[in-house]
Amino acid sequence: MRIELIPAKLLLIGAMLGAATTPILASGNAIAPPPNAPIDALVHEKFLAAYTNVCDGLLTGPDLTVTKPYIYQISYRDEYQQPSQPDLEYRLYEYPCYAGAYNFSSVYFRANEYDEVGQVFFPFPDFDVTYKNEKETIVDKITLNGFYAWENLTNPDFDHKTMTLYSNSKWRGLADASSSGRWQFKQGRWVLKSFDIDPTYDGEVSMIRIFGDGEPPKYE
Repeated sequence: MRIELIPAKLLLIGAMLGAATTPILASGNAIAPPPNAPIDALVHEKFLAAYTNVCDGLLTGPDLTVTKPYIYQISYRDEYQQPSQPDLEYRLYEYPCYAGAYNFSSVYFRANEYDEVGQVFFPFPDFDVTYKNEKETIVDKITLNGFYAWENLTNPDFDHKTMTLYSNSKWRGLADASSSGRWQFKQGRWVLKSFDIDPTYDGEVSMIRIFGDGEPPKYE
């Protein structure tokens, strides 16, 4: 499902170059949120402050003000809430930022019901791979060193029903080596649920789960 959505998103990214500053509302399985002009403008100011001269001009044009985010609205309940209290609101902004030959990536900002805005960083595993041969087709050992916070997701997709973000990074165009992660929204935070890698350049897709429960998906 995630891979099928990517071409459509790339077409929308290509249309950004001549677009106005009106944000793109979420599509697909996400519910399009109502506009919130003051908060949307404040988030965009923070994006400009952080990523002017950083994001790829091919995506954004010479002036980042033409860049339009995808916006997702999330309603949730916190553990401290009383049953009579209304749902809390979280607004997620996805800004396409970089495009390469076979990957593109986005950065994320958020706003909450208190009109607090900020950038979203995601937990990523830090790992090392050693190989048994120079062609890097046979793995000797994978070492998980810890975790770090990272700002972008590669080839991302968002599933509104499960409130889950996905990332799938190809290590080369053949896509026989890659990494993919899954982050689920929980009470205002993004929790890393699983991370898989295929570190072998062997012409086949065989993912290994280095973090999280369960098994990685199988590909034919």
